[in-house]
Amino acid sequence: IFMRRCLEFKDSEVTLESELEFTKAYLELQGARFGDRISYHIYSEVTGEYMILPLLIQPLVENAFVHGVEASKGGGRIDINVYYHNDCVYVDVADNGQGMNAEKLRELEYKLEVSDTSSGKSIGLTNVHKRIQMYHGKRYGMRVQSKEGQGTTIRLVLPREPKHDKD
Repeated sequence: IFMRRCLEFKDSEVTLESELEFTKAYLELQGARFGDRISYHIYSEVTGEYMILPLLIQPLVENAFVHGVEASKGGGRIDINVYYHNDCVYVDVADNGQGMNAEKLRELEYKLEVSDTSSGKSIGLTNVHKRIQMYHGKRYGMRVQSKEGQGTTIRLVLPREPKHDKD
């Protein structure tokens, strides 16, 4: 299912509903792997027909597993919240994992700012940020909040109104 999804869409938009269903399937797969050590919750007030680039949410969830909750002994949690904020749609992926110290957070923010994929670290996040900005403009993209020992929230900022092709 995952490989097919990657090959099907590339940069054409999909519905938010299908993107969340794909992400849920990934979470269920990880749930089978981690058992009781992980829980998740998905909430969306945004219509399921909202159009979104594919593979924006799942890489953030994967990042939360790898860098956040995988190292925790138990009680790992990932929350996905999709909601309207002024003229934007926010997609928050929050984990209660190990978080980042201020220095690591600054490094990640810098990589996002300059679209640095050279080191092999944070490539997934950088690619998501870059795709959003290339498609919707520099106003949109990704924001990261993190506190060491408390977890990380990655926020996607997307336009409230769908992009209209200029044909």
